[in-house]
Amino acid sequence: MEANQLLKKLRTERNFSQRKLAADISERSTLASFEQKGHRIAFDTLYKYLDRLNVTLEEFEYHLTNNQLNEKKQLSKQFHTAYYQHDFDQLACLIEASKGLYQETQDFYYYLLYSQYYLILMKKGQIHTTDEIERIETSIKDYLNRIETWGKFEITIFVNLMFLFTDEYILFQIEQLNKQEFYNNLLSLNYHIYSKLLTNAAFLFIDRKQIDQLEQILFYMTKNIPLDNDRIRLMIRYFEGISALFHGEIDSGKQTITRSLEVLRFLGQSAYANELSDLATSVLLAIVPTEEPFG
Repeated sequence: MEANQLLKKLRTERNFSQRKLAADISERSTLASFEQKGHRIAFDTLYKYLDRLNVTLEEFEYHLTNNQLNEKKQLSKQFHTAYYQHDFDQLACLIEASKGLYQETQDFYYYLLYSQYYLILMKKGQIHTTDEIERIETSIKDYLNRIETWGKFEITIFVNLMFLFTDEYILFQIEQLNKQEFYNNLLSLNYHIYSKLLTNAAFLFIDRKQIDQLEQILFYMTKNIPLDNDRIRLMIRYFEGISALFHGEIDSGKQTITRSLEVLRFLGQSAYANELSDLATSVLLAIVPTEEPFG
């Protein structure tokens, strides 16, 4: 379906005449020409039409494409599938394909896919050349540093490749987003980007054994993320338990972590609970080697 046909369909289904929809936005003839002949209209005009119809741009795109993934999203889905199926040969092929597409189009989306999964395979010992790491790190940092208006794409890059950055840089960027009240942004709420950002930062600071930074992230999670999400509340409790372990409060930390894991398993998320259990055990045994591991 073409955009002009879709707008007409949305308008008629919602019982709007052309005159009513166009009122105080444009001439009725502008809307009529668009609907009938597909004449170009300004983006802000289309946006105002949709807003009056209570239809978001995202919903408009969804209906326009019939929820078909474009080429970029299809490739991303292939990466995701190959990764979770542990098909490293397929991942290697996709990495090369993404690199070629980036060289051909200079579209940074393809470079992101290439670099992200290149580093994943390297961490898993599937790639043994490290010369590319510095180039990837420089390219990613240069890209993010020259953009002030971070959107979903930029924040996704930052979330997925956070381990490339220093603690100071991570906290600085999170603070910048907080100043913009990004956690209240519809983009953040729709895609849960902010909660993913803080969760990944917490895991990274646990891995780096940076307790002060972890507690800063916990503060942001408690203050800025709506707690009507059961998983977020559980993750906060889990991270609080980890923090207690780092502070030597072994018994209370173990109790808090154990309860969080029990709830996750009750909710049918046993695989994730096992991953968190392994992480908590590694933290615990690094502090008290004689302690029993988490079950």
